Amino acid sequence: MQDLDTTITQLEHRRDALVETTGLAAVEAQLAALDVERADAAARRGVLAATQKELEEQIGGISERRDVVEKRMYAATGSSVVTSRP
Repeated sequence: MQDLDTTITQLEHRRDALVETTGLAAVEAQLAALDVERADAAARRGVLAATQKELEEQIGGISERRDVVEKRMYAATGSSVVTSRP
């Protein structure tokens, strides 16, 4: 029984020391780093999307005000106000 335990331990050690196992650990570390970068990029994207939405709302309000001012301006040029002086 002791011999079997020793053999199992040796085989586990060999498996853990394989180049493929080491390479797998490196790839897993890279994946973890990329996952952190992805989460960071998603957070920045959320902030940028919120900022874009706010700016688009501001642009919409400014455009509406501009349209109102232009309508008033064109309406004023179409009708001349004549004042009589005594």
